[in-house]
Amino acid sequence: PNLEEVVFPSQYSYTDTEQFYIGDSAFEGCTSLRKVSALPVPDDATLSLGSRAFAGTALETFHIPKDVDVAYDTFADSYSMTCFTVDPDINYAVDPYGALIHYRNGSDCLIYAFPKGMQGEYRVPYDLAELAPEAFANCRGLTKIYLTFINPIESGTFRNCSATEIYFPRQAPNTIAADAFENVTATVYYDPDSPGWTEEIMQQYGGNLNWAPHTHEYTMEGKEPT
Repeated sequence: PNLEEVVFPSQYSYTDTEQFYIGDSAFEGCTSLRKVSALPVPDDATLSLGSRAFAGTALETFHIPKDVDVAYDTFADSYSMTCFTVDPDINYAVDPYGALIHYRNGSDCLIYAFPKGMQGEYRVPYDLAELAPEAFANCRGLTKIYLTFINPIESGTFRNCSATEIYFPRQAPNTIAADAFENVTATVYYDPDSPGWTEEIMQQYGGNLNWAPHTHEYTMEGKEPT
């Protein structure tokens, strides 16, 4: 728990492998960890950051270089994290709010990891296909979330999220997991003129949700990730 910095060697030799790992839960619970040196990625190799590898740390930012793979929960419960940065790469990007975007098959994209320390409101800045499981789980500083058409909404997507207003400006998701809004108390606004918003879809999903039609105009920001 008292570890404050991790410094990886800048150079080393390797044989018979092109895959390197920082294992599952490697630094989980290191509550004083605030700094990680540049991740070591040998030429022609890939580095994978395991599930919850840096969960529960005091990291405020994290840079993801090319040829690094990240688990969606690598940084779970790191409440000081405010943004990610990335090298130019076809697999990851960062949206204008600092959220990590993952591109699958070169085009399909989803919010893959959201900085748990972000404060205020969050607007999905362009069309996303999907949210990763637990994308907004345990986000303690969010007040409002403005979405686009997201489908499906996975298990625990909003679990313990502090947002009290969540906006769906388009058609309803086809699938929402039974615990998607666990321990969430919020007003969820939907567009009554868009398809799919039925009593069957507007359930509680483990939370205390007030479903309400929104009557104001919603405008997407139209910003692309970098």
